[in-house]
Amino acid sequence: MGRILAVDDDALSRATVVDTLRALGHEVSGVGTGREALDWLARAPFDLVIADVVLPEMDGLDLARRVARLAVPVPVVLLGRVVPADLRTTPHVAFLPKPVDPDKLVRVLDAEAASRRSVPRPGAAGSWQGLEFLVGVGGPVERFPPVRVLFLAHRLGANGAMRVEHGGRFAVVGVRGGHVVHAVGVPGLFAGASPPLPDDLVQGVGAAVAAGMPHERAFAIASHGLGAWLAALVDARGGSVSFDPAWTPPPGAFPLPEPVPRMLARGLAAIRPDALLERTWRALGTATLSLRLPTDSPESRWGIDATTMRVIRLVPRVRTVEQLVREATGADPARMAEVVRALDTLAAFGLVDLDTGRGEVRVPTLAASQVASSPSASDRFPAAAAPPSTPAAPAPPAAAP
Repeated sequence: MGRILAVDDDALSRATVVDTLRALGHEVSGVGTGREALDWLARAPFDLVIADVVLPEMDGLDLARRVARLAVPVPVVLLGRVVPADLRTTPHVAFLPKPVDPDKLVRVLDAEAASRRSVPRPGAAGSWQGLEFLVGVGGPVERFPPVRVLFLAHRLGANGAMRVEHGGRFAVVGVRGGHVVHAVGVPGLFAGASPPLPDDLVQGVGAAVAAGMPHERAFAIASHGLGAWLAALVDARGGSVSFDPAWTPPPGAFPLPEPVPRMLARGLAAIRPDALLERTWRALGTATLSLRLPTDSPESRWGIDATTMRVIRLVPRVRTVEQLVREATGADPARMAEVVRALDTLAAFGLVDLDTGRGEVRVPTLAASQVASSPSASDRFPAAAAPPSTPAAPAPPAAAP
């Protein structure tokens, strides 16, 4: 089943349900009220909610109705001694009598899992195109890299929020018209700021300006911190990502001046140093390249710089990574770093595919052990041969005395 949220205000009953589910191999979180449950559902994706019918403030059936109205509804199993009168009118709800029979619980979980397999979410598979795919995003970081999700939201001019759970932390990045307008829970969002600022874009900028920092400086620090955090997740493992189109920005939210593609590209440059990047891509020199360009938006919406666009234009004319780098750099090895950087950005955005012959590579993983050693001259991509120089004209014969 995946991730389950258990809701019960009785701590002992809640612990019993949580322990039972964990013993069956599920990942379970427990909360005590319906409002807490909605909070958790807003911060991270869950596959199922199991809630007691009797809860303070908001009963289990009211919670189920609210969950049914979420952008991506989650099935709810209610536990109680009496079947609620309006149960049949509430979608995505099942009922189990208390005390819970473990065998019946297993059968309900199996039925819900089978239902999810038979009706795939829009984002469960596809070609990273269009708003339908974006709002269906929901799953592991490995399958839905946050950099790609945010780039897709940008080029579509989308409204909503990307929610990321990784390393035991939850973060939200909100967009309006494809521009970042809010971020909260992002580790290092204002890294290096003095005085220290909270990991909340609205509150952090407000506190920075109140402390005398120019707002342009606060924006720049936040863009750098957000871009670096997203870049660090390009080859991450573990955690989950979802997109909520129903999210609304908090009061005081404002767009970051830096466009999303530039912020992501700068973040990649900060996290993936040139010397190591060149060595990593050199190891993929014989991998074949193919374009995966979006058809859901014009090029003017992509926000890609001129060098990266030139690399896009070259891909159909070459076959391998090594051929592309030779063609793009010509006789100028000084351009090596910017060409490899452009290629790495395209891979992170999902605009090029790599096939090594042993399987596809999404984004090359940098080997941490290589960070300290920069490549020697022999490690570099061989540059195209320089054009032959024109021989100097012979000196005219000396005049006769």
